[in-house]
Amino acid sequence: MYVLRDCVLMIRVCVYLKQKINKLSTITMESCYSIVLYLKTRHYKQPYGKFGLGNDLKFSQAVFEKLNGATDPVTGCSIEMELTEEIGDLAVPIGSLHCCLAELKENVAIISKEIFKTTQLEDQDFVPLQ
Repeated sequence: MYVLRDCVLMIRVCVYLKQKINKLSTITMESCYSIVLYLKTRHYKQPYGKFGLGNDLKFSQAVFEKLNGATDPVTGCSIEMELTEEIGDLAVPIGSLHCCLAELKENVAIISKEIFKTTQLEDQDFVPLQ
């Protein structure tokens, strides 16, 4: 019974993704990259925050590589940071980290610092926060 239900669910997901891919192939869109924060439990992932990193893949990956955390899934409740590529309304995960509250605090500081640096390089009138 459960196997049949799971198969039907997977078929529905595949049909949905095929429709999205067909829609995207007819439209040329620019990719946007972001880091999404999730509260992860055994039963679900609840998104609760998002950092927009712009449309530069190399910059986004460089920022994500500086973050602290474990790449291996953590059992029980954890905080997950997921680097995603957004094309239209379809978000594709590129990488993920699992972190504790102390690591999350450091990661938010790293992300903010990198965004401020990039903004200052693009806009010479920008004055960073002290």
